[in-house]
Parts: sequence; C-alpha cells; structure tokens
Amino acid sequence: QGDDFIGFLTSYYNVPYVFGSAGPGSRHQTEQYQGTDCADVFVGGARRAGASIPYVSVAGLKRYTRPVTPKLVLNKKGFFGEKNRKPQKAVRYRFGKTVRRGDLMLIDYIGFKASPRSWDHIAVLARDRGIKGILDPKDTLIHMGFSHGLIRATAASEGPAVVQFVRFKSRYRRAMHRYAQKLAARRQKNRRIPNP
Repeated sequence: QGDDFIGFLTSYYNVPYVFGSAGPGSRHQTEQYQGTDCADVFVGGARRAGASIPYVSVAGLKRYTRPVTPKLVLNKKGFFGEKNRKPQKAVRYRFGKTVRRGDLMLIDYIGFKASPRSWDHIAVLARDRGIKGILDPKDTLIHMGFSHGLIRATAASEGPAVVQFVRFKSRYRRAMHRYAQKLAARRQKNRRIPNP
C-alpha cells in the first residue's frame, strides 16, 4: 500500500496467524510469509520498511520503542486514566500530535486470565476515524486476528483492556524514512529512463 511502515505491513494480508517465532533472520516464518503472530507481523513490517529489528515478543518490542502515553483503560466509551485496571478520568489525546499513525498499542485484556504475560496482544494505530484529530474508540487499528490473520478493526473492538501507546525509537523511524526516500528516488530515476 506504500513505502512506509503501514504500507509494508499491508503486504501481510492473507498470511495466517501462527503463534510463536520460528526461524532466524531472513529464514523467519514472517519473512517467508508462511505465518506470523501479533508481534512478529509488526517486526516484519518494520524490517521490510528498512529498520533492523530482531523478531521478539510483544514485551520484547518495548526495547525498540518508547512510550508516548501512560497506561490507559480502553472501553467502548473511550480512553481513561487507569488505577488498578479501573478507568479513572477520561483522557483526550490529539491524533497526529500525541499519538500518530504507526504507533503501536500494547494490549492487556481485562478479565483474560489465560495469559501470564504482561501484554496479551499488540495492534498499530492506522487511521483517525472517529472524532477528527482526537484519539477515540472509533479510530482504526491493524492487528493479527487470532483466526483471521491481519485485520482492520476499531480500537473499541479490543476493549475492555489496559493499553499503552508506544512508538518506534527515532533511529528505527529514521531508517524507515531513509529507505522510503531511497525507494522514491529509484522510482523517479526509472521514470526518467526513456523507452527504446
């Protein structure tokens, strides 16, 4: 869909959900489009977009990102400050300022006891669909559905949950930006070559 992180991420539509990383580096199941899980798909998208990030779990992705919000409670009514996994005061973050397209949303489902991990799932913020310029439950996420592969859904569909928005660290964002520029320059050069 494009030369940015979200664009490369869309190349994973129709790749099946397979839990757990398998294979090193370029032989990883995600690199081969054989299967991917919720964290690996975002690493795969970032790697294709030019960032050098190893395949890791959701918790492992925190080493390659920085938080842009505190932990929040997400439900169908909105995003709220959280205390002991309970919603407190509603928060209003600017879409495009505080949170941006391409930010990752770490998800810990409230009431889900089957996972001992600190974060159960992860999604990426893709589009401002609700109140223009404000983060809200109608905004679009892209994530791996457990039975559907990569899907688009509203943020509300992932609640109730404790969530936190994180962003790839600047060195990885710069690498992706440089790669996008390189691809654009290559396309421009190819356009100038006359047909014989």
